[in-house]
Amino acid sequence: MNFERLQAKAARESFAETATAENERPRQVAVPNGTSGKPNRDCLGSARDEQFITSVQPAQNLPYCIGLDFYEEAETLRADLEKRLSSSIGLDAKTNPLTYCYANDSYRCLTARAHQIFNQEVMLKFLDRMRGWGKEALGTLHASTPHVRIYIKGCCRAILRDDVGVKAHYLFSLTRGARGKESQVKILVGPISEGNSRFSVNRILNTSLGFNRLLIHDVAQPYGISDPRSSMNPLEGTIFLDGYLW
Repeated sequence: MNFERLQAKAARESFAETATAENERPRQVAVPNGTSGKPNRDCLGSARDEQFITSVQPAQNLPYCIGLDFYEEAETLRADLEKRLSSSIGLDAKTNPLTYCYANDSYRCLTARAHQIFNQEVMLKFLDRMRGWGKEALGTLHASTPHVRIYIKGCCRAILRDDVGVKAHYLFSLTRGARGKESQVKILVGPISEGNSRFSVNRILNTSLGFNRLLIHDVAQPYGISDPRSSMNPLEGTIFLDGYLW
């Protein structure tokens, strides 16, 4: 198992609010020399890593995993999202749930809190699914209520590490209809060394997440999200539920 079991005493009842606030202020980390990519002005890495995990079980010595068709009620989540965003078109800023989130040379995206988009019962069921999976696969006990992150044309995230005191980060995709234009998720994987070599090379996992796919990775791993080739319409962008397991 790639993620160490988190001790129950580390859990705090107030974490949902704390993790949410900390996630808005990611700490940028330098990408070491010898990596296959580095942050730049358009937030893109350059290399493609061919390893792609199709099981929700973490692979040995590989601290990330991708689950396909993860949640049986993903369609309900997507329907809630479409209904809420469609009904807010043309309304003033006070009634529009989306906020433009920006930090120079770090990230830019549209964001909203889960309660602004989803029915409470629907979100509670999703959190139950996340907690159940985390307990079985990772030994975690808690799942934070996610933020909605939407990446439209011009939005991206540089390769950063979230400064949050937990072990695992999750991205659950509600992206639909992007047809190859969705954002690429990039995770810095490494270091990797061969034999007794004194040198190590960091690699970048580069993958897209289609509808109803879950990505889990160690929170210590820096990750980035590329600028999608989609339109400015939020419903056509790359859409993630972004949260933590601990």
